[in-house]
Amino acid sequence: MKNLRTIFSTVAIVLFSSTFCFAQEDITITTYYPSPSGNYNNLFVTNGEAIGDTSGDGRVNATDLSPIAGSLTASGRIGIGTNAPVARLDILDSTNANNNEKLAIRRRGVGDVGLSFQQNGVAAFGLVHRAGVDGGLSFLNNYWEGPGGGGTEIMRILGGGNVGIGTSNPTVRLDVRDDTTNNRNIKLALKRTNSGDVGVSFQQNGQAAFGIIHRAGTVATGSDLAFVHDYWE
Repeated sequence: MKNLRTIFSTVAIVLFSSTFCFAQEDITITTYYPSPSGNYNNLFVTNGEAIGDTSGDGRVNATDLSPIAGSLTASGRIGIGTNAPVARLDILDSTNANNNEKLAIRRRGVGDVGLSFQQNGVAAFGLVHRAGVDGGLSFLNNYWEGPGGGGTEIMRILGGGNVGIGTSNPTVRLDVRDDTTNNRNIKLALKRTNSGDVGVSFQQNGQAAFGIIHRAGTVATGSDLAFVHDYWE
């Protein structure tokens, strides 16, 4: 009888311990120190999260948080799929599954989507997909998505394949314009560093059509500008 009571007591302890271990507990952290550590299945942050000294004052405190709700700031490198990132953002597929690694940038409403670059605090360059299905991919100089941004568009590629230099609405495959009032010359420069022909060739319906070729040599050695029929490079 004594052994039977011992077995029942042991079973009761195991059941109670299992219930305690598998129970879900919600905790609220209201202090900055000491910082909690451990493994969390889910971690929810209401306003913002900071990793490291993002403000550069030599301390890790509330000044490292962004004033924009829902923001994540980090002072070091971020690795996705790697624990040894070699750049500010390093994305690695370590599964060897031959997956295509992509960086997806989306927005829920209608508007521009893109990347902007800054050098030494100065707006540098922007790569922006303009609003709309065929808004085009815009290349901008002196562009920054933030205070002091703006920029000047230098080239745009539309979804249909037309490329515009100096225009945001190219009407042909390559549309080069200067719509300013600077009276600048518009030129297409073709250059090679060694001896050989330089030129432009045209094709119609898959067939060689026409070529304008500057033959090898210089004017002093008797080089020619050749207009060639049925020519394709």
